[in-house]
Amino acid sequence: MEKPRIELDRSSLHQRLLNIEREILLLKHRISKIEKLIGMERTPQSYLLERIDTTNPRAVELLFSWAEFLRSKNRDLEPVLDYYISIGWISKEVAELLKRYAEGMDVPTEDEGMRPEDHIRSLDFINKIREVMK
Repeated sequence: MEKPRIELDRSSLHQRLLNIEREILLLKHRISKIEKLIGMERTPQSYLLERIDTTNPRAVELLFSWAEFLRSKNRDLEPVLDYYISIGWISKEVAELLKRYAEGMDVPTEDEGMRPEDHIRSLDFINKIREVMK
């Protein structure tokens, strides 16, 4: 007895797979929006920069430079720092410290938002601070 042959239309299977992937992305996006609305944003379990040792002079110097840089890009640091928390770059403790340091700075502000290269520069500050605290 011969086994039945199943004819697969690869293009329709591929299209179905793409549709399913799109639906999953849409559902993830909707879940994220709902979580934000009800205050259930997920936060990473660990951060690239958990804390900053303010007794380390080099770390404090870098913290001041970073705060000055962020202030020069944004009058309101809250959205940028919240974003960095959400992607696991900094903890809430580090965000609060950055805000406190930036509050006392009178820096001309572009207030045009952060460009990709500005986020890369922030990541450089994070890595430098981590390095001096080793």
